Amino acid sequence: MGFVRVERLLASNQAALLLSASDSSEGGRRKLRASARGVPEYDRMTAVELGAAFGRAHVVHVAVRKGPLAKALTVEMNRLAGFRPMPSR
Repeated sequence: MGFVRVERLLASNQAALLLSASDSSEGGRRKLRASARGVPEYDRMTAVELGAAFGRAHVVHVAVRKGPLAKALTVEMNRLAGFRPMPSR
């Protein structure tokens, strides 16, 4: 979690998944996407919702390492995308 940690994990090519809060700034998201190199980004949860999922008040960016958790979250994020429209920007 956190911009710098997420950016480092993306740059190291160890991330399988990028979660960005739907209410995050486009500038920060653009910077992270540049490091993501094909890592899928999901942005259907707000910073408060992401924070609740990780036991914090709010979370803006999360990178998840490759592995079973990333696979399970990908399934759930795709499922959630079916219920929530794309964020308006």
